[in-house]
Amino acid sequence: VLDRADTARRLAALEDLFSATPTGRNFFEGFHTQRIYAVYAKTRAFDDLAVHPLLLSALDHALGEHYQFSAPVALQIGPGEKAQVLHRDEDVYPLPRPHDPVVVNSMWALCDFTADNGSTRLVPGSHRWPEDRRPDESETVTVTMPAGSVLIYLGGLWHGGGANTTDRPRPGLLLEYVVSWLRAQETQLIAVPPDVARTLPPRLQELLG
Repeated sequence: VLDRADTARRLAALEDLFSATPTGRNFFEGFHTQRIYAVYAKTRAFDDLAVHPLLLSALDHALGEHYQFSAPVALQIGPGEKAQVLHRDEDVYPLPRPHDPVVVNSMWALCDFTADNGSTRLVPGSHRWPEDRRPDESETVTVTMPAGSVLIYLGGLWHGGGANTTDRPRPGLLLEYVVSWLRAQETQLIAVPPDVARTLPPRLQELLG
């Protein structure tokens, strides 16, 4: 979706933020992984990606007309990080299954995602599984993709970050959306100051709430 020069410029905008961001606090966040929360309060480098026509088309298709940001996060899986536990993003909501999609995620690759540097692992078709079925690592598929690519997947899909066995971090941008009748994981009305929000494009303001 993005060419390499564009991707590199966007990654450079995160350099100072990553340098000031500690690693995760638990095994789920990753003890060698940095996560920049409230991205849209801190940088303007990704405003257009939030409302990219390709992504919005997928969101309209999966979630319908009304949705919002849930958790826009820039993250960097560092060398030595272990594979993240497989999980479903929509499990933060205690909804009985089956139900229509309520969460959609997009992962923007800010470098080449490989099997060695922590690329996302997915369990294809698992969003259709019954509630009591749990995945096995043997069922995962590693998503390899060049810098500038975007991966879009439903929040009901079992997935997790991969292990980074290289000597370089794996940066990415995670833009998570949720239907408007559920509470977002991050409260953007508090995270993004009003004086910042009023300068943003109207569609982005709407997604922030």
